[in-house]
Amino acid sequence: MERLLERQVDALLVYRPPAEIDDCLRLYAEAGAPVISVFAKPRGVRLPLVTNHPVEAIRRAVDRLDRLGQRSMCHVATTARPPSSLATDTSPRCFGTFMRLSRELPMRFGANLRPGHPDQLRDWLVTAEQLGFDALGVSDTQSLYRETWTALGLVSAALERVPIGPWISNPLTRHPAVMASALATLDDVRPGRVHLGIGTGDSAVLNLGLPPARLDDLRAYVVAVRSLLEEGRAEYRGETSLLSWAGPRQIPIYLAAHGARSLELAGELGDGVVAGTGIAPERVERVLSLIDAGARRSGRTVDDLDVWFFTKAVVSTLGAEALELAPLGTGRHVGARHGGGKAEPLFPLPAEVHERLEQVALAAGTDVSQHGTADRTVLHRYAQAVRDAGVREHLLGSGASAVVGTPEECVERLRAGARAGAENVWFHMPGYFDPNYSEYLTTMWNDVLSQVD
Repeated sequence: MERLLERQVDALLVYRPPAEIDDCLRLYAEAGAPVISVFAKPRGVRLPLVTNHPVEAIRRAVDRLDRLGQRSMCHVATTARPPSSLATDTSPRCFGTFMRLSRELPMRFGANLRPGHPDQLRDWLVTAEQLGFDALGVSDTQSLYRETWTALGLVSAALERVPIGPWISNPLTRHPAVMASALATLDDVRPGRVHLGIGTGDSAVLNLGLPPARLDDLRAYVVAVRSLLEEGRAEYRGETSLLSWAGPRQIPIYLAAHGARSLELAGELGDGVVAGTGIAPERVERVLSLIDAGARRSGRTVDDLDVWFFTKAVVSTLGAEALELAPLGTGRHVGARHGGGKAEPLFPLPAEVHERLEQVALAAGTDVSQHGTADRTVLHRYAQAVRDAGVREHLLGSGASAVVGTPEECVERLRAGARAGAENVWFHMPGYFDPNYSEYLTTMWNDVLSQVD
């Protein structure tokens, strides 16, 4: 497969539904581009799927991709370039787009939703899937929202295609055996379409009066969860933990990271990475290099991992209030990830800006335990404090982690990030749209995400 990738061949990105693969391949053949082989490397799956003719074998490979929740990761390699008229055909009958393998693959988009009332959450998730989002997550912070695993159990059956799971959990509020058992249970209902996003802990642990976990603790936790899922037992904190019923199974684990050491750990240990650094090109390149350094410690490279970039986004067509409340950090901008705290920041802010942000949090009466709040009084107070301190540009400008602006500006920010390597972008839902997340998702998709090529 590596030799095939090195050649300047053409490819067809094959989309769902698998039942239509015959029509797709027939169009390709009629264009004078005989198929050599079909290959795919699904995100979160370490080995590529490879198949040759006959078409039935191709269909089986595509069907497996579908069960894994992959939308656009199957490539049909050929020896000839199709006519230009067919190369630009993106009609439903084609179920895909012809392109050079040397070009970038289409971006993928994920969304993180808060577990509101289960009926609302179900509607939000179904809306996101129908729009075309590639992966979904449900926030895990018990003091601010409803309980994550109960919500997942109630609503996940409504989804058909996309993988889903806690996004982002922590190693402190559940024992590894409890986490592994919950993952395996959901995987029974949605085989191959479950994932776990996990970091050191944020509001879920801060609202229990606990500090975030140390990176060594996160490592031990992830190793234990994976061992319980794959082998049914694990050594954790000097004791043996068992999970006798789950049987060997692989569920992708994504490590959330924003600092140098945590990004390297994520590259070393994770099936995937969630980089909470935004998509500014100068940040993306640095982040990918750190993930790659960690991956090489375990005999891999960054290309072997499913890397996502976490960001917040607000497009102007969402309305004036959405733009005004865009810097909705509610104290979250103060700390190691943005220029202070005990850890050495990866992208430090100027000292005077950091001091102003501390004053913003004090003036607004906010702290990190409130992040994601839907309280408009708090959010307007925070937004005004940001303006008064003169730091709005630092939070929303071209080099910031958020994507804010007109549709054209947002599209260009996403394209610039993708050119730097941020091909998978995960969006954190603004709190002030609760309970109107379907409106947010639909507007963002129609005005921005569907325009990114």
